[in-house]
Amino acid sequence: MVAVILAASDPEWLPSTIVQSSAALVAIVGGLLVARLVSMASERGGLVQRLAELDDQLETARTHLHDLVTRRAGWDLGDFVDSAADLYYEEGITSVDALVDRVPHGATVEERRQFAEVFLAWVARNEPPIRELHAGEAQTRSVDDLRAAGFEVDPMFESVAETLLRALTPRRSSRLGIDLDMVIPSFTVDEAGRTVTLQRWDTLLRDIEAAERRVAELSHAHVQVQARLSALTPQGVTGTLVALGGVVVAGIAFPIVVMAMRWPDLTAPWRWALVGAFLISVAGVGVYIYRLAQSLVSD
Repeated sequence: MVAVILAASDPEWLPSTIVQSSAALVAIVGGLLVARLVSMASERGGLVQRLAELDDQLETARTHLHDLVTRRAGWDLGDFVDSAADLYYEEGITSVDALVDRVPHGATVEERRQFAEVFLAWVARNEPPIRELHAGEAQTRSVDDLRAAGFEVDPMFESVAETLLRALTPRRSSRLGIDLDMVIPSFTVDEAGRTVTLQRWDTLLRDIEAAERRVAELSHAHVQVQARLSALTPQGVTGTLVALGGVVVAGIAFPIVVMAMRWPDLTAPWRWALVGAFLISVAGVGVYIYRLAQSLVSD
């Protein structure tokens, strides 16, 4: 009896109720969706900033590692050149392959081959002028004499120049036929300097290992952040918007159109149409949420 009175007094109570219920549902689900999107946007911003920081740190670490490796290569080249000079001028070994095979060294074969090519190129370019200065009036006998004569010698190849000058200088012999250059060495072994050099070498190797670990750690962190950033996509947003769109159309737009017609009374088919559209839209939202939950559980 009360329902009959309400229907007769206000025919729009049913569509009005459906609109309010639909609006509440859209507000709840839409609010949760917006909150999730805002959270993901904030997380994505943090990941992008972290990725930029890792890029800078990784670039710095790689530059540092490159500088250390370059220093080690310089030391390796110096050691190779010292050994190759003796083999070249005292044993007549002049080919790249022979020098690579004969020079004992911790570098790789390819590195030793590059060192041998650098050594032979320096010899081909600098040996002729050194020979001319040695045979000329200046009679250069040492690297200092070469520099005094205006010939610049790279510190890396001082040992080569010394070995060449020693090979060009006639050996002195005593009246007894003893080679004085063999009896009186032209250099002394600086044990303290050798110890310091070995310590610096060990320190350099440790620094290279630490730099390599740092680069590996930053690279791993970079890959992880990149993977997290790629995986940070709003799953289910399209489906949620479609489901909410159905609620808006069936539960808000349709009842509002009916109310806009200003009918004095709503017939039973129209009432059932309003209720059915509303229930179908709500059921669609429920089914979508259930399937989304099931997909998360199965993943």
